[in-house]
Amino acid sequence: IGGTITACQVHVDDFGGSRKGVQHLFSLGHRRIAHYAGPQSHPAHQERLRGFLDAVHEAGLRMDATPVVHSEADLAAVLHNSARPTAMLTFNAAAAILVYRYSREIGLSLPVDLSIVGFDDEAFAGVVDPPLTALHVAPEMVAGSAFALLERQFAREEVPSQTLVPTSLVVRASTVSR
Repeated sequence: IGGTITACQVHVDDFGGSRKGVQHLFSLGHRRIAHYAGPQSHPAHQERLRGFLDAVHEAGLRMDATPVVHSEADLAAVLHNSARPTAMLTFNAAAAILVYRYSREIGLSLPVDLSIVGFDDEAFAGVVDPPLTALHVAPEMVAGSAFALLERQFAREEVPSQTLVPTSLVVRASTVSR
């Protein structure tokens, strides 16, 4: 699950999830959408960035209006910029909470000044203020897919080299129309 060593892998559709997040924000009228992509040493973060860039390109958004940040220092700089984004996709829910904190420190009102979508629908996502719109990954689907592939391998059936488990968008109060 999520590895790169075995011949048969189960992965979350990080690419497609990021696309869903950007498409949601775009559908709400946001045209300055940033991505807090985090460290790129993790393959899932790389796929999330790739999905973000693909969705931004497909929407025809200008690259100067869609900054990608990798560190907390870059995040703070983007939020302090006078041409700051109106929306942000974060690489996970914990990163979204960091965006909440930085935004509030500089006096932004969430989600009016900044709409936020976080990856990974952690348990706390629904109880933060405002509740976080998140890309949900169902762990039971990941485990179930892996188990089904294992059963097929034991039965000596052919199995795909990679199985992608989709994400679903859980819309909560952290995103609003522009």
